[in-house]
Amino acid sequence: MAAAAMPGKQSSLAAALVASTAVATLIIVSFNRRRARQLLARAKHAKRHRALEDGVLSLARRAAEFASSSDSWWLGWRRSGAPTLRIVPPEAVGISSARLTQITRWSDGWVAAGKLPGMLTMIARHGQVCYMHSSGYADVATKQPLTERTLMRMYSMTKPVVSVAAMILYERGLFQLDEPISKHLRCFARPVVMLDDGTTEPANREITFRDLLTHTSGLSYGDSDNRVDEMYEEAGCGWDMPNKMTLEEFVERLPTPPPAFP
Repeated sequence: MAAAAMPGKQSSLAAALVASTAVATLIIVSFNRRRARQLLARAKHAKRHRALEDGVLSLARRAAEFASSSDSWWLGWRRSGAPTLRIVPPEAVGISSARLTQITRWSDGWVAAGKLPGMLTMIARHGQVCYMHSSGYADVATKQPLTERTLMRMYSMTKPVVSVAAMILYERGLFQLDEPISKHLRCFARPVVMLDDGTTEPANREITFRDLLTHTSGLSYGDSDNRVDEMYEEAGCGWDMPNKMTLEEFVERLPTPPPAFP
């Protein structure tokens, strides 16, 4: 969703370039063919970028509305003291009950082997929950069982939301997986990498959308004790900084430190 962080001046330029499409035919008359093709390409790119930006903003609003409704549902669940979800027979939504027993055996086995203290699995299809199973403990020391009412901290839940939003935009043809993200965020152009001796040099290529979706971009959290993460703190884009500035400001600072890995 970083595309929504375009600087205002660039957004204005994009709008102006899109408008130039309407007079492109007049420009062709006045300039040579090569110049006309360049202007048309710029206008198309700006229109494409604007569509990408609008699409991300629209999906972000939907995600916020979903989060708000989910919070309301969760509060109602906790206050009532019982789950409000109705579990339907798996076959009612086209899932095999016999196959689901394999998930039960798998999760129970992981807990029994000591690989996890507890696990809660829930499966929904077509908006209906058809399977829920808990294994192990919420508190190993007190042997408190893990149940559907157990409060849990869930990490990295923005990643699937952003990834699904990105795939929707990809299906619409608004970006390509192997194109540099600097096409939409100019601040990521001309990246550098850090060598073993602590010096930096220009990277042999730029970060792509594929890199972002596969966690191979080299972007770090800025919360470790290595030199790169120290540079994140120095650049003002450490672990807690997204809560202290706008998304646009944070994204503009991110390219300052080199990637955590080339």
